[in-house]
Amino acid sequence: MKKSIYAIVLLLAALPLWSSCEKDLMDYEGQDGLFFDIQWGAAWGDTTVWSHQIYTLVPFGSMEETSSEVSLKVAVAGNIKDYDRPFRIEVVADSTTAVSPAEYELTSQDCVIKAGMNYTYFSFMTHRSDRMEDKPLQIQFRIVPGEYFTLPFSLIGKVPGRWEDLQTEYTTNQDPSIHNVFLTNVLTHPGQGWNVLQLGTWTVKKYAMLLEVAGEVFGFGKAEFEDINKMQSGRCNAIARVGASYLMEQYNKGREYWVLDEDGSMMWVRGVSWANGTRPEDMENI
Repeated sequence: MKKSIYAIVLLLAALPLWSSCEKDLMDYEGQDGLFFDIQWGAAWGDTTVWSHQIYTLVPFGSMEETSSEVSLKVAVAGNIKDYDRPFRIEVVADSTTAVSPAEYELTSQDCVIKAGMNYTYFSFMTHRSDRMEDKPLQIQFRIVPGEYFTLPFSLIGKVPGRWEDLQTEYTTNQDPSIHNVFLTNVLTHPGQGWNVLQLGTWTVKKYAMLLEVAGEVFGFGKAEFEDINKMQSGRCNAIARVGASYLMEQYNKGREYWVLDEDGSMMWVRGVSWANGTRPEDMENI
């Protein structure tokens, strides 16, 4: 017996588009379709109910590793078959700013839906580079359906049983035959591991400084800063002391060595001799 997998359960488009799609969905009995079915969400959630997402982010700025493997799920809208069905994934050159092989590497662009399966994964490697510090780099992939599949959907709407937290920070493209991967190397907030009373307001520049000094003294990295259990008050106090010692050392060298934060104020952590928000000109008048 044929098993209809996604064609029945996918509700496509928003209400304004539904009327134009409804008849096509009801009459859909042609070639089985393919679409990118990427899911991600809050770490505390069940991965099976994460929302369908329209892009993938590789945040090297929050990772210790310099390379990361990415796996993109490609699903079938239609029937399970008892034979293998190949297709391809291609890079859309005009919409790709990352450079291969320096920033991403493809082992193969040939994919296959195995007999008895209704999905597969397309995997590739990404690599951190300095270019990602200025702005995100993009890799755009497109499904090439081949003889066994078509591309029946223009967008994916609410999927029953899944969250609806569609993220659009990096792109609003909802065509499920296309998937964008963004590579960044900007430091991100470590969450609850950042103690504002000890470390002040979080900024990329201050975080980079503390990662450097804490790394030298304690062997601390991003993973430790993001772990609330490891960033207990005593350990955070120690990091603040090391950071304050560095800032005071630079201050005592003279004006040209003062460390300013991103807003131009004197960089502050608990233990320095100036108040939070102090401007360099205020120090010069003391």
